[in-house]
Amino acid sequence: MELSKVHLRGDKSIFANIAFGHFATNHSHINYYVDLTEIKTSQHAARKAASILAGRYQTTMVETILCLEGTEMLGAFMAEELSQSSLIGINQGQDIHVLTPELNSNNQMIFRENTQHMVKGKSVALFLSSISTGMSVNRALDCLSYYNGRLAGICAGFSAVGDVNGIAVNAVFTQRDIPDYRTYLPENCEICPGTPKIDAIVNNYGFSAL
Repeated sequence: MELSKVHLRGDKSIFANIAFGHFATNHSHINYYVDLTEIKTSQHAARKAASILAGRYQTTMVETILCLEGTEMLGAFMAEELSQSSLIGINQGQDIHVLTPELNSNNQMIFRENTQHMVKGKSVALFLSSISTGMSVNRALDCLSYYNGRLAGICAGFSAVGDVNGIAVNAVFTQRDIPDYRTYLPENCEICPGTPKIDAIVNNYGFSAL
């Protein structure tokens, strides 16, 4: 599969790899695979990307960052940026927890007793790798509600949507960077009639070519 780079506007050192084709996720078909491996694993890129997102939460209380889909490094750098004493903001000097939920045998997100206090009654920012339909966000919101956490915001490496249930999504890369990006329910996929073959099964960990 041939990948090309999409660079962040204003900073060419931050990029995502993309491929055009016919791809299947767990719950949708998409015409672009967006690979965010670089900003999730590179210290340099992750720090810069997290700094961009942190700047959008200077006036929002963030006590915990809930990291999904391999965004722990991004979440840690975002927490560091928000709490920097050199920045003037509501989170200045705060100790911010960075947490990843456990998945039980039913694939449900849970927190054990030793971590529940980091969510219960706390102002929690969700951090996902990518958002195409918002289904993963809704799953995380259900978990947050169950443990009585308060949503502080939604962050992502890439998001094809501007909001989920009316809640704004702050993303490093958006559909503005990939204007032809499309997502479809499998039964309504507009790519399938002309190109029935699926190029790859994709998720936030990578792709498996078919």
